[in-house]
Amino acid sequence: MLVALIGMTACSDDKEYTQEWTYTGNNTVTVDKEYPPVNITCKVTLRENGTIEVEMPEYQLLNTTIGNLTIGAVTIKNIAYDAQKGSYYRVFGKDDLQMHYKSEGGRAPMEGDYTFNEDSDIDVKLIENGSKGATIVMTYSFGKMPFKIISKFEVEVNK
Repeated sequence: MLVALIGMTACSDDKEYTQEWTYTGNNTVTVDKEYPPVNITCKVTLRENGTIEVEMPEYQLLNTTIGNLTIGAVTIKNIAYDAQKGSYYRVFGKDDLQMHYKSEGGRAPMEGDYTFNEDSDIDVKLIENGSKGATIVMTYSFGKMPFKIISKFEVEVNK
């Protein structure tokens, strides 16, 4: 399992109690195939209303079939717990969220701020309420992409 740095804080944001976990670990991305993991740091915030939000950072994925990719930062809010899935889940594609995306040096050069397609989603499993780690899977695409990008961030804190 991956070893990670984890920070846990409690803070007040507009009088709404939150709990935050900051994780550093490997993010495996599948575009047309699975690529070697990229080390990133992301943050999960638990809100008083029981939802979470996830902040994914910008990172680069080099030497893919379609070129060198820069995947922009994004924050996804209001991710509710889904008892059937046993995880926090949200289809965020209808939230009008955008991500800066860049592909260069390959077959599909493009760069800009792109709105996620409607079926883009996120699934977050917290291990022991976040204190022992998380698995975050984002499946998304933009515009007329002929494929989906699947980002799987996994981190388990060994104590």
